Amino acid sequence: MDFLTLSTGRKIEIPFNVLIVFSTNMPPADLVDEAFLRRIPHKIEVGDPTYEEFREIFRRVCDSKRVPYDEKGLAYLLQEWYIKSDRKLRSVHPRDLVEQIIDISRYQNTPPLMSKELLDRAAKAYFVELDSY
Repeated sequence: MDFLTLSTGRKIEIPFNVLIVFSTNMPPADLVDEAFLRRIPHKIEVGDPTYEEFREIFRRVCDSKRVPYDEKGLAYLLQEWYIKSDRKLRSVHPRDLVEQIIDISRYQNTPPLMSKELLDRAAKAYFVELDSY
């Protein structure tokens, strides 16, 4: 139970359930021991999306962020930044890349689009080559 105090001084009891979620992209055994893992009763692996799932996530993100979705733009992004680089698809990439496009467009005072130029700038800013450091 939690308690909410109104401006009148009246207190209201509010029931709630707590759900703690741990998330990592590392093998759990690299983080904690077996005893700790036994105390987490439910473990769910979320794998990488397929190309079709990635496309649908990208389309939905564009819709929610009011960025015109462009199938040709996505095909370009996949070819240049995923297939050529042998980069894995991650479910978070569409959101992050679209937000990069929005930020770049806002800075340039131009509409956010899935153009080759904006996709390249967004991907270049987002994907860091670890070998170069």
